[in-house]
Amino acid sequence: MMLGIGAIPSVILAVGVLAMPESPRWLVMKGRLGDATKVLNKTSDSKEEAQLRLAEIKEAAGIPEECTDDVVEVKIKNT
Repeated sequence: MMLGIGAIPSVILAVGVLAMPESPRWLVMKGRLGDATKVLNKTSDSKEEAQLRLAEIKEAAGIPEECTDDVVEVKIKNT
């Protein structure tokens, strides 16, 4: 009984992780701008805020701001 009760929070956490969206920054780094835009639109207060955050992420990733493709090739920087 005690073991079963202790497993309940773990199950709730596992289900929550499956429903959690991917990070917009990670999506942009993988070249998936369309998916990043969808996630930012869901999690931002307004469309303007989502576009501003996307522009900042694209600048950090080295993607031109005028690029509006859903999928782009991201060149890996060697430092």
